Amino acid sequence: MTRQKFPERPAGPGEVVLDINDIHALCLRLLDLFTAYCDAHGLKYYLCGGTLLGAVRHGGFIPWDDDLDLFMARPDYQRLLQLMQRGEIAPGTMFACTENGRFCRPFARIYDLSAPVQRKNLVPASGPYAWIDILPVDGLPDDPRAIERIYKRRYKLNRYNFGAYWKFWHGPRRLYKIRHLCAWIPGALLGPKFWSGRIDRLGKAVPYGSTGKVGCVTGGRYGPGEAMPLDAYEKPVTLSFEGRQLPAMSCWHEYLTGIFGDYMQLPPEDERWPHLNYVTMKKEDHAKLKAQFPALESKP
Repeated sequence: MTRQKFPERPAGPGEVVLDINDIHALCLRLLDLFTAYCDAHGLKYYLCGGTLLGAVRHGGFIPWDDDLDLFMARPDYQRLLQLMQRGEIAPGTMFACTENGRFCRPFARIYDLSAPVQRKNLVPASGPYAWIDILPVDGLPDDPRAIERIYKRRYKLNRYNFGAYWKFWHGPRRLYKIRHLCAWIPGALLGPKFWSGRIDRLGKAVPYGSTGKVGCVTGGRYGPGEAMPLDAYEKPVTLSFEGRQLPAMSCWHEYLTGIFGDYMQLPPEDERWPHLNYVTMKKEDHAKLKAQFPALESKP
């Protein structure tokens, strides 16, 4: 079998390949647009995942991270989906989710249409442009064992949902390829929309606010450790992120400890890898981005 070339479409003479600081600038631009939109419409959001960790440990981006993660309680998330039927948050962006058919994972993304992405092992639909993630927070049972069962179920369903985006027989080693083929077959046969719907229903099984626990089942890659008390989740605190004062849940320490353990300890260098593989932009758009975020140029 012929080895697939990467990138499939190298940057042309009128384009540049973006570095990590450029991608951070893109994410900040999307973040500023999204937070302004949420504030104008009374939608609540919180820093989460690696973005929250970056705010606490680095005062901004984790140096090798290349997207942004935001929590949104299910009632606000559903209202956001309704608002997005009227149009995008800003020109040059695209709101993508299963409901509008633009992204078949059980959460939403906002894309920057000026920055096409090619991902080495994944099909273009897995992330065709630079993005930020919007992750719905749902209710969880009060019983820790029931929470574990939900996340185990979510892990299996997500393998098939994400497996549908893997390129066929792609990877560095035969064992690696076989492992992903086991997820690709059921994922591709039924399609990512089917598996996304299954995960979405699992997340909504316990209505938000009906118990004393909440968590992000639909995007819950970290497992039961991310479960949070409802009252602590709904109490916001403010953290600094790249010079911006942004909201996080008051239980941010417990949340980060639950998913990362000693979260102030840096991971080994071989685990410091980004999501995006090859991002390009027209030279004129790149110049405007650099002018808008000059402070990011000097970051390591």
